[in-house]
Amino acid sequence: MQITNDKTDYIPTDKPFLSPKDLSKFIDISVGTLAVWRTNGTYGIPYIKIGGKVMYPVTEVNKWIQSRVHGTITQG
Repeated sequence: MQITNDKTDYIPTDKPFLSPKDLSKFIDISVGTLAVWRTNGTYGIPYIKIGGKVMYPVTEVNKWIQSRVHGTITQG
């Protein structure tokens, strides 16, 4: 199976937003690292804040992941 740069469902979910904990599980990065990245602007993962709560829009995170894919990834 080949995954190319036109793939848009890297994080399949029926929820429109992910919590930092949920996202950390999907991309195998600690919640603390995500917080540092938000504070420093590192990597530019799209997020929103609602009432002080940080949430990651799934569609935007998938686009972010897509923008970080280099070449073609072959699985099998």
